Amino acid sequence: MDKLKRPRSLIRRQSKSRDLFPVQVSLAGADTSIVLTINVKPGTTIREAFDQSGIQKIAKNVRLVEGRAGIFGEIRPLDTPVQENDRIEIYRPLAASPKETRKKRIEQSQNKNTRNLD
Repeated sequence: MDKLKRPRSLIRRQSKSRDLFPVQVSLAGADTSIVLTINVKPGTTIREAFDQSGIQKIAKNVRLVEGRAGIFGEIRPLDTPVQENDRIEIYRPLAASPKETRKKRIEQSQNKNTRNLD
């Protein structure tokens, strides 16, 4: 498994047990973003960290789906163990297909060009 780059800016927080380490669980919505820092045990998976974070209580409609979560921008399976200072990201579905959006933009620009010729 390839090594992930982890920012050094995350500071280790003191916990009651030295066996715990911090991870961030983040969700970016269309109009808000949520970042929670929690302490987890070694061997905790993405799915377990998501459940422990309680983020679904804050964002009621968020669901954890395979292929829609990752660590530092790289999609990972939900059973991937997290490491100290990881940022677990929950990705939302795209509002529109990039391919369709691109097609509409090209059509609009072509329509503008043909109107200018008249």
